[in-house]
Amino acid sequence: MTNQELYLDRLKKMQETVKKIKPVDSSKVVLRREKKPSIMQSIVINPKSNEEMKIVSDFLNRLHISSRVVTKDEMEDFGMAILMREVDQTRFVSEATILKKLKS
Repeated sequence: MTNQELYLDRLKKMQETVKKIKPVDSSKVVLRREKKPSIMQSIVINPKSNEEMKIVSDFLNRLHISSRVVTKDEMEDFGMAILMREVDQTRFVSEATILKKLKS
């Protein structure tokens, strides 16, 4: 059999398969949208040198993984956010106590 004959044979089989498919009542069709998994986690990498920074950055770019450089101020903000989450939230501290601590 030649390639053209094989192609025509496959085409004929596909047409027969399509003819066997029964029409669907569209009122009974339920469409579902698959939710894409969302990842709300990040990895923080602290390279030791500019060379390491470039290697890691190039690697992530090749894998099409989004990344960005975080400034020192942003790192401090992250640290403060972590401390705020870990602090004991069961006790109430008055405004006067806070102002007294800030003044000392």
